[in-house]
Amino acid sequence: MTKSDNQVLNEKLNNFEKRCDEFLATLQSMKILNLNLPTPQEAVIDVYSADWKIFHNDLLAMIERYKGDLGRDFERFILMFHKATQYPNYQNISDLKVSIYSLKNYIEDTSKDIALDDIWTFMHPKILAVSKQRFHDGYYADAVESAFKEINTRVKRLYRLETGEEKDGSDLMRKVFSPNNPILIFESLDSQSGKSVQQGYMDIFAGAMTGIRNPKAHENMVISDFQAIQRLMFASLLMSKIDEAVAYTGISE
Repeated sequence: MTKSDNQVLNEKLNNFEKRCDEFLATLQSMKILNLNLPTPQEAVIDVYSADWKIFHNDLLAMIERYKGDLGRDFERFILMFHKATQYPNYQNISDLKVSIYSLKNYIEDTSKDIALDDIWTFMHPKILAVSKQRFHDGYYADAVESAFKEINTRVKRLYRLETGEEKDGSDLMRKVFSPNNPILIFESLDSQSGKSVQQGYMDIFAGAMTGIRNPKAHENMVISDFQAIQRLMFASLLMSKIDEAVAYTGISE
């Protein structure tokens, strides 16, 4: 299902949820009235009423439209639909409403997955290569750690090729991107603006190693998928800036 399909289905489910509330309110009123009867009976919606027929037919049409496209939550929804159809009392309609709510959550999660798939198209290929599968497997912190390790590895390799020396982490970034005799240059250092850009990105790269890579590498941290995407987008930006610096400086990898 596409993002557009999910939006349409979610609107339908919102409408069905409201209509369940209306039926539940009607049943509650009927229950109060029934208490005054000599022999109280359980309140049940009239299955022949126009409102119930429309509700029933709309639900049936939705089931036919989306059958096979959704998972277990949809199967539970169909089960609750049949129970409510056979005997539309307060409990069965409440269960139907709960199944509609669960189905809405499923649709929301599916929409989020589609949105995340869209985000990957903006990621740097080197970040994709080391992080995408880990992210989809649910290892969000590991995906982030791998991305920043890949940045460190790439810069370390460039530094070693140019100097024959080994450095790592924040110290490596401050050496490679230093405004004074840098290995990689973002733009001309003849102007104050160029020097400011160089200084700024040196601090950003060094800070990323200290503030993001190191805590992930040394601690068993737990982050959400959204937090991981934020960090991976940042890593993608840094990897793209390395591309620019490599091209501007004119060194080979």
